[in-house]
Amino acid sequence: MYVNCSLKRPNLANKSNIEGNILPLGVGEDSWIPGAEYPNTILYLQACHNYDGETEKAGKKFGYNIKEADRFN
Repeated sequence: MYVNCSLKRPNLANKSNIEGNILPLGVGEDSWIPGAEYPNTILYLQACHNYDGETEKAGKKFGYNIKEADRFN
């Protein structure tokens, strides 16, 4: 598992130099994270920020602003 730390394209991938699904971080102060993405988001935040606080508030705390449309571009 590769964790690609990025404010614009945060993601996890199975191989190096490959981009996985963009994680939904920072869409509002109390952003909602889909259930299927929740474990990946927790792993990402721990790996990139050593963060284990409220996952929904992490986006704003670290300056992410990934909108739903950005996830698929």
